[in-house]
Amino acid sequence: MELTMYSNQSHHNQFLRAQKQVKRLKHFYRHVVLYIIMVIALLLVRYVLLPRMDWMLPDKGFQDWLYWNFVLFPVLWGVALAIHGLTVFRWGAVKKWEDRKIKELMDEEKNDQSQLWN
Repeated sequence: MELTMYSNQSHHNQFLRAQKQVKRLKHFYRHVVLYIIMVIALLLVRYVLLPRMDWMLPDKGFQDWLYWNFVLFPVLWGVALAIHGLTVFRWGAVKKWEDRKIKELMDEEKNDQSQLWN
């Protein structure tokens, strides 16, 4: 009776961890899609809209500042996205190792207890 209850609890914990990981993956993929949309929008503004508005931006210093913002924004956001990806996928790898180690230790303990009775 106790073993099946422990097994059910273990499965429930695995389910909760898997559910949490799926939620992290969804957030990461949503972040990637938003990044792609924003980079495409920035490229369109930079190479389609701004050349047509050259007469509105006579200050060369402002044009340079704007250009660097169009470059740095996607680069810095890309770094943040990479860090987000590392935390999501690395966390999953750590959790898998933890699960394997827990199972290994539980199996060792089970074998030790069964040898006591032999």
